[in-house]
This record gives sequence, C-alpha cells and structure tokens, in this order.
Amino acid sequence: MGGAAGWGSTGENPSRPSPYRSSGRRDIIPASQLDTTNYPGLNAQSIALWQQWLKLYEPRFTSYEYNVRVGQGILAPAYLSQAEKDLWKKLTQKRIDVVAERPGQTWIIEIMERPGLAAVGQLIGYQHLYAKYVKTPEKFVAALICARLGYDMRLIFDKQQVVIFQFKVGKGPVLPSAFLPAVAGIPFSTYPESQTP
Repeated sequence: MGGAAGWGSTGENPSRPSPYRSSGRRDIIPASQLDTTNYPGLNAQSIALWQQWLKLYEPRFTSYEYNVRVGQGILAPAYLSQAEKDLWKKLTQKRIDVVAERPGQTWIIEIMERPGLAAVGQLIGYQHLYAKYVKTPEKFVAALICARLGYDMRLIFDKQQVVIFQFKVGKGPVLPSAFLPAVAGIPFSTYPESQTP
C-alpha cells in the first residue's frame, strides 16, 4: 500500500498542493473528509465504502487519521543509510486503515470489501499495538466497514465486539442498531449486536 515512485510518503503527488498535513507518523485530513478523493493507504474499493460510511457518520467524530503505522517493524540491515532504515521501518510496520476519535473513544476501523478471519486478528492486534506505540485511549472500539460478510463471519466479529457497517451492493446499508447515522432520511436496516459503542 506504499506510494508510487515520485510520490510522497502520504501518497500525494509532490508537484500538486496537498490537502493533507503530515504529523510525521500518520496522515490527518482536516475539514470535511468528503472534500477529498484520496485517502492514504486506501484502495479504490475501500475508498468507495469509506465515502458511503462518511456520508452517514462523519459528524459523529472529531478527527480521522489514515494509514496509521503501529508496531516496531522489522529491523533494517546495518548496511543501509539512516534514510533507508527509516523507510524500511515504515514499510514493515502494521498499518491501521483509519483511526477515528470521539469524546472518550478511539475507533480502530478496517475497511475491506469481503473480510475473512484475518480481519479479526488485525482488529484485535491493532488495538494492542496502538496502545503500546501511540497512546492508550479511554476506550477502544473496533469497527469494520465492508460490502459482503458471510453469516459465520458476523458471528465471529460480534463475539469479538467488532461494530460492523455493511454496505451491500445495490441495497441499503446494514448498520449497528446501537450506533445509528448522524443524518436522517437515508433508508437502512439494522442488525442486533452485543457491543454498544
């Protein structure tokens, strides 16, 4: 998920002004999240799902950070320059799709078209790594944004207290009943979940 040759660490073209400001460790997009079409670390499918989610929930959060690197990464070979070692670390660290903040809550959000069992491990692991390498929040909420989800996967995510936002192709979204959208007038259905964010 790294940038192409000639592009900056956030994935933007250095010859164009960027809507991003870098905090050195992760990228923060100010103002409305829907004002941009480029989100660091997200592919086209993930961006489409993310923008659907933003239309419903953006006002309920105070900040969003993308492609958040956590973990120590793999030790770089000694013969590399310091700049190469820094790049090596960035390329081998784990990356959280989105970290979103609400008063008293830090949301770890993964966006996948069709998540499998690996997504469960990612969401659990990212909470531990974020707490160790970035900060320990008052409360973590693990969340998944997806298009398709198998019946067994919903059961597993629910048991791990992962909040699911499903945007089925050609149908209205399926949202958690305990965390309804910030906007009115959009048809959706809910599913019962054991977690209340």
